[in-house]
Amino acid sequence: MFRPAFLTASGDLDGSAVESETVAAAVALLKDRPDIGLLLFECSELSPYAAAVQRVTGVPVFDFTSMIEFVIGGSIRGPFAGID
Repeated sequence: MFRPAFLTASGDLDGSAVESETVAAAVALLKDRPDIGLLLFECSELSPYAAAVQRVTGVPVFDFTSMIEFVIGGSIRGPFAGID
């Protein structure tokens, strides 16, 4: 589902199918490489599926949007209010 929609622009996007495919790929990767401690989605098209991958695998997932959130969080700081 990912390939036709994003790589060759020859198919319709089925978000549920791409999410399932992405989760399955991450699970397979971690099965083969259990030493992996985090995942980095370098493709900006995978950001919508990062939460599902993290939920299923239990591994932190970083992507284009988490990078932006990190930069904004460091650029616009409020006063420290303690830890709840």
